[in-house]
Amino acid sequence: MNLRQRTLAALLVLGIGMSGCNNTDNNPTSPTVDKKNKTHGCIMIEFYPDVDDNNSEENRTVDGNESTIIPDPDVDDNNSEENRTVDENESTIIPDPNVDENKTDGNKAVIGNLHKLGLYDTVWYSWSVTLSSDGTKAYIADDEKGLIIVDISDLAYPAKLGSYNTTGQSVSITLSNDGTKAYVADGDNGLVIVDITDPTHPTKLGSYDTVGYSLDVTLSSDGTKAYVVDENGLVIVDISNPAHPIKLGSYDTAGYAGGIILSSDNTKAYVADYANGLVIVDISDSAHPTKLGSYNTDGLALGITLSSDGSKAYVADDDKGLVIVDISDPYNPTKLSSYDTAGNVKAVILSSDGTKAYIADYRNGLVVVDISDLAHLTKLGSYNTAGFSWDVTLSSDGTKAYIADGKNGLVIIGGI
Repeated sequence: MNLRQRTLAALLVLGIGMSGCNNTDNNPTSPTVDKKNKTHGCIMIEFYPDVDDNNSEENRTVDGNESTIIPDPDVDDNNSEENRTVDENESTIIPDPNVDENKTDGNKAVIGNLHKLGLYDTVWYSWSVTLSSDGTKAYIADDEKGLIIVDISDLAYPAKLGSYNTTGQSVSITLSNDGTKAYVADGDNGLVIVDITDPTHPTKLGSYDTVGYSLDVTLSSDGTKAYVVDENGLVIVDISNPAHPIKLGSYDTAGYAGGIILSSDNTKAYVADYANGLVIVDISDSAHPTKLGSYNTDGLALGITLSSDGSKAYVADDDKGLVIVDISDPYNPTKLSSYDTAGNVKAVILSSDGTKAYIADYRNGLVVVDISDLAHLTKLGSYNTAGFSWDVTLSSDGTKAYIADGKNGLVIIGGI
């Protein structure tokens, strides 16, 4: 079976409508989900539009699970980091032509200098990205190609350091506090733990099959527990021995969990539960997590982040935009505000001062929204990344955004 014949499985949860067979919005992937029987009906198949059948698994040389640093067979050697020239499609630093630099929105200056600093084509499909603590490496979840590690010390010419084929569909990555291990939400392969001490030769330490299709993972502050969300909800895993992860407990969120973040004291998990909205779970007892409250965001909750004081949740709600929820009372969360990006919000992250939201807006690329006044959320700027933006993270100094841009790979944007 060649790659064009495979479904883009992660789309079943990261941005698929739940409207069933009557969907008429041309959304290519709109399944209905029977959670009781774990079956999907009316599944529309979306293929990788940029995959060459001649470059299928059957026609490639694959080095199993080893992390070889060999040239990609589909890459023109004359277009290597050493030989390529910079043109208008590469890492030119130009203002977004669609933004008026002199434009203001009331008293708020609109960002008019968003520009591409660099690009790295991961070959497959980039779902998410996280950075090393020193900001020199990007770790990319690249679907069937697993974990890709990229040197971003030269922004104009990011270069691959190494990779590890997780054997599943790598969707999300988080790092250990010391930066020596990567925890991968690996689709139908569950949780995979990879030793990244040597970024040129990452190796597998252990794994845990969550049974469902895992989509996101975060860690406890002490690094001893992994919180994985999959189609069945939340799974809590003891990772104190990475070679032998053990399940501690689980909670069925009733939706199709796709994103998770913890409270600063690690007593609550905030879950983006797709059509079920935001679900808040008490995780103080790992063996018996219980629901505290929930809020139906009206859209498809795909990702989530919190304000620094933990009183507000910012939910990436797909075609319903950005939804801001007051979670100061976890038993009764309430909507504070929302902003329609006109696209499909897949992920959101906040500036360090909490005044701006950086949004991965699928076909719209990166969208920046002023959230300093919750009663009047306003767009500050945007940049069309040319791909399908699924995730965004920021440099530690807040001057650069790193976008997991689907088939377009990793896109680095400055002037934010």
